[in-house]
Order: sequence, then structure tokens, then C-alpha cells
Amino acid sequence: MKASIWTLFILQTLLLLSTATFDPDWEVCDSNHTQFDPYYVMVTQMDAFPQVLMISACGSPTPDHDYIAFNHLEVNGSIAMGSDAYTWDARVPYHFNVTAGGQFCLDYSMYLPDIKAKEVNLRIVALDDEGSGVGCVDLMLKNEGTTMISA
Repeated sequence: MKASIWTLFILQTLLLLSTATFDPDWEVCDSNHTQFDPYYVMVTQMDAFPQVLMISACGSPTPDHDYIAFNHLEVNGSIAMGSDAYTWDARVPYHFNVTAGGQFCLDYSMYLPDIKAKEVNLRIVALDDEGSGVGCVDLMLKNEGTTMISA
């Protein structure tokens, strides 16, 4: 009995460690979110659970800001399927403080249903205590010409 439990544990571990990582098409949203200077965005998709995406947008405060504090991430997503589209908004508690020269990542995980989407887009905005955006990244996770995720 012990051998089969260990075998199951090892198989589960191997499945979870099997991942695909890619750099999505992304850009800084607009000039209204000027405190965060992103330099790297990465998406990780586990082979065992391809519907779960782990997204990291990493950067540092812009040179004219000595300190950034935010307490929420606002996420706006859209999935286009032919002429139909599904959109969602979420506000996630996410507390972070960083000083000039420091680095931080806006991390977000999402479940993407097993659908045949033509396009998947995501916007992640870091919000300060007053609800103002201090940093923003737009991501295109999938479009008709480029399949970056398996959904």
C-alpha cells in the first residue's frame, strides 16, 4: 500500500511541475498610470491544468516617483467567441509598497474555461488607497493569428 501512495504522489508532483511559459503581447495601458514602469510580463500555464493561467507583470517605480503604495488589483477581461463576447471585472486585495529602485510584480491567476475563443484580452491595474490607478498593463493572451494559450 505504501508503494502505491508514493507512486501517486510522485506522479502528481511531475504533472504539476510540467508547465509552459510564454511572453504575451503586452503594453502599458495609457499615460494615466505613470507610477509603474513594467519591463517584463510572463504567463505560466500548467500542462496538468491548462485552464489555470498565472500572470506576472514586473517592473519598478518610474524615476519621478520615490514610493508607490497600492492595495488592490483591478482586472478587466474579455473573451471573444465569434460574434459573442464575455467580459468580466474583478477587484482583488493586493497590498504592496515599493520605494525608488525597488522592483515588484503584479501577480494574478485566473481560470480560463475550456472554450474555443478567438481572442482573450486582459487589463491589470494597480490601485492606490483612493482607487486611482498607479500602474497598468494590457495583455493579449490569444488572437486568431497567434495561439499563445491552449483555450
